[in-house]
Amino acid sequence: MYQRFRFLALFLSSLFYLILLLAACGDMSATASPPTTTVAATTSVAVTTAALTTSATVATPTSVATTSAPIATTARPTLPIIKAAELPEGRAQRFDKTIDDLKIEVAVAPGIIGKNKYIVRLSQTNGQAITEARIRVEATHLEMDMGIAKLELQPVGPDKPGLYQGEDYLMSMYGKFKMEIFVQRLDQSEAVATFEINVITSK
Repeated sequence: MYQRFRFLALFLSSLFYLILLLAACGDMSATASPPTTTVAATTSVAVTTAALTTSATVATPTSVATTSAPIATTARPTLPIIKAAELPEGRAQRFDKTIDDLKIEVAVAPGIIGKNKYIVRLSQTNGQAITEARIRVEATHLEMDMGIAKLELQPVGPDKPGLYQGEDYLMSMYGKFKMEIFVQRLDQSEAVATFEINVITSK
């Protein structure tokens, strides 16, 4: 009887330790499970982040460096200089004056009392003919009150650029005259050249 009771006690004690062991194993399994879940979640997040980073990198447009081509410019052609025609030779009283870039040359032929031909050569200082201008000649006697005689000059012609002429009785008395040449060019102020001419003969 005693042995049966001892055997039962041992059996129950072993069963109790077995139950405790199983319970302990169950607790350890429950405790170890979360890290596995955490690792998996971390790995998933890492993979997702990497995927997003890769996607953003691929989607970012690549900047392309461009170089502006130089703008082509066309040089203005240099216009040839049209030289002013020369004053005619022969008997005449001659004068000249330069005002800034304007050169005025005058010939009064033959330069006597009575009818004379007034010829003006207009050019720039480089010899370029001035072909579009209005020229007026005024003559005033310096010793007698005879008023002011005026004459408008006209271009000689396209074959003689820069030459203007007119003919009249501006000096109808012997003596000294003040002769003024008024030159009006396009888009410029009027220029005036003044000379003194002495008329002593009618021949």
